[in-house]
Amino acid sequence: HPNYAEAHLAAEQLLISTRRSFLMSADTAHAVHPNYAEKHESAHAPKLNRGTVIKTNDNQRYATNGDSGFIVRELARRASINIQEFMVKNDCPCGSTIGPIISS
Repeated sequence: HPNYAEAHLAAEQLLISTRRSFLMSADTAHAVHPNYAEKHESAHAPKLNRGTVIKTNDNQRYATNGDSGFIVRELARRASINIQEFMVKNDCPCGSTIGPIISS
């Protein structure tokens, strides 16, 4: 059995490492289908093989927020990786997995 001091130290180390951590949810983004182009905002229409897609939603249905988006954009800039911005239209459902859990 760890004594109280060891348990307290372990708990404190977990808190410190959590504060210094960065969580990223990475999955796929759908490219624009030519038959359903109206489902995408014209300025937010991902194209195949044009770079990493950062998905954002005003209703916080994706895990992206201002801080995480900035960090990914900056890392991509430093590595010369193209970024595509994606925001789903308000009349289309989206983000039913990680985003709602993390943003709550």
